[in-house]
Amino acid sequence: MLAITWAAAALGDLASFALGRRLGRRFLTAHGARIGVTAPRLERVETFFAKHGGKAILIGRFIGLVRAIAPFLAGASGMRLRGFLPWSLLGTGLWAATFTLVGYAFHDSFTAAAENLTHGALALAVIAAAVLGWRAHRRRSTGMSKPVLH
Repeated sequence: MLAITWAAAALGDLASFALGRRLGRRFLTAHGARIGVTAPRLERVETFFAKHGGKAILIGRFIGLVRAIAPFLAGASGMRLRGFLPWSLLGTGLWAATFTLVGYAFHDSFTAAAENLTHGALALAVIAAAVLGWRAHRRRSTGMSKPVLH
């Protein structure tokens, strides 16, 4: 499981990096404004990757949104594969080992937590439905219509 997780994460990073290299700056300047990537921000990203690219790939692996976009931005910013690959392999290896082994060690706890979460969500849904039903009944019985918002 660990080898499969590591390989899948590393191949995903490599594919994102290659896509960033292929589409590059041209793609980001054409479509980036939709998500807030302006030319000055792109220049800051390129400067950041020039200084801290490897560390960003390694640490970013453990941060949700960064994990998804860092390889693409590294490729688009012109980071060389030779500088990207060792950090990516180290980051994906540590990430895969951490979460696979933690999952294995605590799988019983995770199962119990998932069951408790499911029961808790069901209880909240029942309570919310009861409150809404009670409010609707109360409005009907007092002859009130929907509250007017000002």
